[in-house]
Amino acid sequence: MDLTRDKQCSLIKKWQSLIEARADVKTTDGYTLRMFCIAFTQKRPNQIKKTWYAQAGQIRQIRKKMVDIMTAEASKCDLKDLVAKFIPETIGKVMIQYYDIGFYNVNNPLVLIPFSYSYLSFLFF
Repeated sequence: MDLTRDKQCSLIKKWQSLIEARADVKTTDGYTLRMFCIAFTQKRPNQIKKTWYAQAGQIRQIRKKMVDIMTAEASKCDLKDLVAKFIPETIGKVMIQYYDIGFYNVNNPLVLIPFSYSYLSFLFF
């Protein structure tokens, strides 16, 4: 569950801020995973300015909320259910719902988790 190079290049654009976060979370069945999240700032409604960069303090607040949401979503389910949440991107949708009413608009938050083949064979076979 990783992004390919062409997908990464298609997401990154000029005139916006890139926000990355990582969190070590523990599932209910005892697995410890490192989750990564990537998000981009988005133009506000009725904005005239060409750029939509976030300030350093805003990036820290957004990153803290991203880590809080990832830990909250991962700590209340086991590993199999967590992988099932990654398929329809439900964790990213929770972040979008929070940030649309929050202090800064965030576009396309993607939550990634690197798996080894032993985890995948345990889950699906």
